[in-house]
Amino acid sequence: MNWRDLPDRPKYDFVDFMMRVCDIEESVLERLTAIPTFLAAIAGYTYHTGPIRLGYAGFFCWAQAKFVMPPLTEEKLLDYVRVVSYRRKLAEEDSRFIAIDYLSAKSDFPELFKIETLPLVGPERANHSQHMLREMGAFALGHAFREQGYASIRSADESDYLDYWMARSEDEIADFLSNPRVLAGLDAMGLDRLSFHGFIERVYGNDYCDNVLRAKNYVLFSDLRADLNAFVVGRLAVQVRSGLRTLPPDLQIRYPEIYEGYYKPELFGARQSRPS
Repeated sequence: MNWRDLPDRPKYDFVDFMMRVCDIEESVLERLTAIPTFLAAIAGYTYHTGPIRLGYAGFFCWAQAKFVMPPLTEEKLLDYVRVVSYRRKLAEEDSRFIAIDYLSAKSDFPELFKIETLPLVGPERANHSQHMLREMGAFALGHAFREQGYASIRSADESDYLDYWMARSEDEIADFLSNPRVLAGLDAMGLDRLSFHGFIERVYGNDYCDNVLRAKNYVLFSDLRADLNAFVVGRLAVQVRSGLRTLPPDLQIRYPEIYEGYYKPELFGARQSRPS
């Protein structure tokens, strides 16, 4: 499903958005997550060393998944892998959370983690990745992400989600932009004078940043996952710079301290250690 076909309300969080865009059925999901090779494939696909591609993850568990759910297609199985890879990141108290036991997966299916045994330098890792691509052959050939890994797919899915969220959050965004200091900060970001954390400090001040925003992991939009807030601010800075958002003409005169110099506190590590 295209996200533009989703209803305006309720406004979904990232996981529910993916559930609906991928047309995931909870009853099918429950049956798939009872399959050891399915959970192991997700462990390999999301493991930090990679290089399990989405297509290979589905290929690895296809026989058992098809046995349990005969109507399932290869491409649809990849979407279930994709969604479960996000649900595993939810808080354990969230009813949608799905646990992945990485230690058991590595013990029971070491072939999914073979890359850890290969030298860091040399052709072995690239050869291993190519071997897996050859092994899965034409599996799920119609899926756009079959040859991509977890990080790049998550980035693409989050980009789509931010398109959806911003299209349905104009009231929240308008309220955010009603503060002229915010507009000045976005303008300075667009001029590449501030990073996201530089924006936070210059716009809100260090006390507020430390005692409120930092404590909440820099949440500016309450219904948006914390780590996505920075991406929305970055997108708004691009819109300001490109003229899609109108600015008062005197921001640099009113708020010179926001535009001063080149300030990216992330370059200096923890905020406590930043230069004064």
